This record gives sequence, C-alpha cells and structure tokens, in this order.
Amino acid sequence: FPDRVTNVRIAPGATLESVRSFELLMDSYDREQRGMAIQRMYKTVAPWVTENPIFMHLVSKNDDEVLTAIDQCKTTGYEAVILSFGSHLNMEDNSAANLERWKKMADIAHAKGVKIGGYSLFSSRRISEEDDVISPRTGKTGDAFFGNAPCFGSRWGLAYRDKIKQFFAATGFDIWENDGPYPGDVCASVTHPGHHDAGDSQWEQMKIQQELYQWLNQ
Repeated sequence: FPDRVTNVRIAPGATLESVRSFELLMDSYDREQRGMAIQRMYKTVAPWVTENPIFMHLVSKNDDEVLTAIDQCKTTGYEAVILSFGSHLNMEDNSAANLERWKKMADIAHAKGVKIGGYSLFSSRRISEEDDVISPRTGKTGDAFFGNAPCFGSRWGLAYRDKIKQFFAATGFDIWENDGPYPGDVCASVTHPGHHDAGDSQWEQMKIQQELYQWLNQ
C-alpha cells in the first residue's frame, strides 16, 4: 500500500480510483466455518491465489538446457519451467531475433503441455542518473530501499513496461517472475514523465505496476 502519498493530481474530467478494500462479515464463531468463508471470499475476489503450478526453476546457460528441462517437466509431471535469475533469457531485448528465438522455445514447451516463464530484474540495479529513483532526503540517486533502483515513472521504467508487454505478446510466454519495483520507492524527480514529484511518485508507480499485472493476467 502506498503510504507516502501526499499530492496526487487529477486532471479536469479525470477520475481517481482508490485502493480497494474488501470486508467479510462473519456469521459464526465456528472456526472451521469462518475458515471456509475466508477461502470462498479469496476464490471470488482473487481467483489467481488458488493457482499453484508445480514448476522447475532453471538457471540456463543455453537453449539446449531449456529444451532438456522441458522434456524433464513433461516426463515427471511438472507443469512449468521458469528461467530463473542468472539465466540467459533477456526479456528486455526486443530485437526480432530474440523474440523469435523465445517464441520457438515457447511453442516447443506448449506442444508438450508445459508452460514456460522467466525472471526479470527491475530493482536493485543502477540504470542512470536520469532514470534512477531520486531520494527526497538527499536529492540524489542511490538512496533507495535497496540502494540503487530505477523509477517506474522514468523514461526507462515506462520503456521497460512496454518491452515486457512486447515480449509476452510476441512469444506466448505464460509466467512472469519479476523482482521489483519494490517496496514503492519514493522518487523526488520532477522530470520523469510518469509522475510529477515525490508527492505522487509512489502512487503513480503503483498504478503503472498494477496496469502491467492486469494486462498480463488478461
């Protein structure tokens, strides 16, 4: 939840959609009945929380290792393979050759009844002085929760979002295992196109992230 939001601007004619909260009214003190009600609520408002695929985490160095893992998943009954941190997959490479390469891999996995996904790092790395989170305390980069981190509202951050969308649309990958942005770093930049200043940066970054998750889920 964005806890450091002080100044969200709403343009004329625009609307603000707040954070949503759900309350479940209990009709019993019975422990089992209350537990069943909570489970039913989550299945209704957030059905994806019931998904728990059996997957293999793979740190791959080349395509052959991915193909072997896909075959292993099919043989053993695993439902998916995820190319983990340190793998040779790069979702930010939106070249035609890279997209075609991973589309072929996804097609092979799907033909064998296996889903495929990959890891992508957002936070905990330095991009540039122009794109990294600027600390309201110091007025400089390098003071984010994990040291250096890009701002999702920066030009780089918005381009990252578009590259992830392009990758999934072009390849047919099934799973996105992302690392950040978190935990909602406040950014004091006044030049990033995705937010105005420190007062709305946490809120606007969260909206960008939410929209990406919703797009992927759809």
